[in-house]
Amino acid sequence: MNGVRLNYTDRPQRGAALFAQQEWKISPKWQLYGGLRLDDTRYYGRALSPRAALVYQQSARTVYKVVYGRPFRNPSAFEQFYNDGGLSYVPAPSLRPETAQTLEASMERRLAGNWTVIVRGYRYTIERVIDAVTLASGAQQYRNTGSDATEGAEFTLGGKLWGRVEASGSSSFGHATGGLPVETLANSPAVLSKARVGVPLGNREGRWFLAGSMQYVSGAVYLDGVAVGRHDDSRPHSDGENQPPVRSAGGRPQCFEQAV
Repeated sequence: MNGVRLNYTDRPQRGAALFAQQEWKISPKWQLYGGLRLDDTRYYGRALSPRAALVYQQSARTVYKVVYGRPFRNPSAFEQFYNDGGLSYVPAPSLRPETAQTLEASMERRLAGNWTVIVRGYRYTIERVIDAVTLASGAQQYRNTGSDATEGAEFTLGGKLWGRVEASGSSSFGHATGGLPVETLANSPAVLSKARVGVPLGNREGRWFLAGSMQYVSGAVYLDGVAVGRHDDSRPHSDGENQPPVRSAGGRPQCFEQAV
C-alpha cells in the first residue's frame, strides 16, 4: 500500500475454561452464592475470576443483594498484534489482561398490581486499562495505561398496565473517571434512561408482540474534548474490538469474562 508492505498477522487465540458454583443456605432468610472460573488462553496464560453474592430474603416481596466479582478482559487481536508499518499504528508491547473489581448492592421490591421496583448501587474499577497512546511520530500504540472507575445508581420499575400491557422504565446515574490526571472519561454519559411499552396481539399470548421504546442519553465529552448532547449523531461510532470499551453510567463493560 503506497509502497509500504503491511504485515500479515495470523494469530488465532485458543483457550479453555472451567467453572464451578456453589450455594449455601445460611438460614431461612440468608443465602450465599459463590462462583469460580479458571481460564487458560494461548497468549495470556491462566486467569482466575471469583464471584460471590449474599442474598437476604426479608419477605416474599422484598430481597436485598450484595454482589462482588473480579472479571478480566484479554487484549483483542487488534490491540496486541495489529500494525501497519508505522503509518498509523506501531506494534504493541506485550500487553497484560485488564482486570476489574465490581461491587453491587441492590433492593428488589414487588408492589401491588404485579409491579416491581429495583434500586441498585454500584462501583467498578478497572486496572491496566488498554488504550491507544499517540506517539511523537503521530502513530498510535496500544499500551496498558492506568485505571478507570465507575460509580453510580440505577432505578428500574416494571409491571403491567390494564392487565395485558407491559411497561418498564429505568434510569442510571453514574460518573466514570480515569487517566492521569484523573478526569471524566470520554464517551461516558452521566445519565441513561429507557422506557418501554408492549402488548401481545391476538388471543394467544406469546406468538406476536407489539412494543415501542424510548431512550434518553445525556451529553458526554468525546475524545477531542467537545461536549455534545444526545441528538448529535455526526461522530463515528465504535467499531467493536478496534476501540477500547466504553465506560458509561450503565454498568460494567460487556467484554469482561465473569463467573456468574
